[in-house]
Amino acid sequence: MLLQTIIPPTLLAQVPPQLAAQREFCNRWISILRELSENCVIFFPGNCAVKNDYTVAIQNWPSKYKPRAVEIFSQLEKRNRFQEHSNPYLPCQVCSIPSCAQFLGLCASIQDSYYFTTSTCFSCSLSQITSERYVDTEDYSLSRFSIVRGQEFSHAIIDRQWNKSDFENRILRPVLLTAKHVKIYDRYIGRSIEISNGVQFSEKYKDTLQWIAQIFANSGGIHRGGVFEVYCGYFVSRSFSFSRHLVRQEVSRVEADIRALTGVPVKIFLKEESSNSECPHGRFLVTDQISLSVERGFDILWTIQRMRSNRLHPNRNPTPVRDITITRCEDCSSVEREFRTLPNF
Repeated sequence: MLLQTIIPPTLLAQVPPQLAAQREFCNRWISILRELSENCVIFFPGNCAVKNDYTVAIQNWPSKYKPRAVEIFSQLEKRNRFQEHSNPYLPCQVCSIPSCAQFLGLCASIQDSYYFTTSTCFSCSLSQITSERYVDTEDYSLSRFSIVRGQEFSHAIIDRQWNKSDFENRILRPVLLTAKHVKIYDRYIGRSIEISNGVQFSEKYKDTLQWIAQIFANSGGIHRGGVFEVYCGYFVSRSFSFSRHLVRQEVSRVEADIRALTGVPVKIFLKEESSNSECPHGRFLVTDQISLSVERGFDILWTIQRMRSNRLHPNRNPTPVRDITITRCEDCSSVEREFRTLPNF
C-alpha cells in the first residue's frame, strides 16, 4: 500500500529554458509529486542529501508553478514520507555524477524501490537496477510504476486467495517498514474477550496483534521511538457478574506476552461501551504515514481448527487469509476522536 521511491533532487532542478518546455516540465512534475503524496515514500541518502534539497531544487521554477510544488512537498513532509536511509550501500561506479551515483547506489540496495530519472540516464540506471524499477519521468504515464501505484489503493481479497506471507509482503511490510506510530482501531477485539470459562482474550486477535507487532519490530519500529496502540471496546453490561479487574488483568497479560515475544511495548486501550455509547464500527490500521480501512477487522487469519478441518497442517501448510478488503483512507482523525471520547474500561 506504500511504495518506495528514489528521486534525485537534481531531476527537479533541470528546468528547460524554453517557455513551452517549462510548462510541460513543471506540470509533469506536479502531477507526479501529487500522486507520490498519496501512497509513496521518498528515500534519500543521508550522507549526501536532506529533505530541504527538494525544495531548493525548485527555486528556479517559474513563479506560476513553484507554490503548488512547495505545497505538495509540505504534504509529503507532514505525512512523514521523506525518509533518510542510513544503512550502508555502495554508490554506482558507472555514473560520473556524484549525487546521482549515490541515489543509484541507494536504489540498488533497496530491493523494492523505484528509481526516477530521464531517458538520458537509461544506461547508468540499467547497470544498477532492472528496467521494471526504472521510471522515466518523460514517459511517466507509461511506466510500470504508474500502473502498480494505481493498483495499491484497494485490495479485495476472497477467502483463501492469499496466505499469511502474501498479506505480510503486500500489505503489512510496506506499511510498517518506515512507520513510527502504529494504531489499530477495532471494537471487536475487546468484545471478543470470553467470559464463559473465566476471562480469556480471543486467541485469533492476539495472534494477529502479535504478528503485526513482530513485523513492526523486524522493520526497526522499536528504535523509531513511536507507539503501538490498540483501541477496542467492551460492553459494561457483560461485566456485571465478575470483577472488572479480572478483565484488566487479562488485557495486561496479553500486552506482556506480545512484548515478551516481539519486544514491542503494545498498549491496549479497552473502551467502555453501552447501548447508548459505542465505539465506531469501522476497523482501521493507522500509522503516521498512511491510514487503511480493514473491512473484515483483525481476525485476518484462518484458525488452526479451520485449517485442520480443511485438511491443512498448521506447521506444514501456509496459513490462509480470510476474505478481507483493505482500502487506503484519506483521514481517520474522526475515528480516533470517537474512540478517545469513550471512558476507559
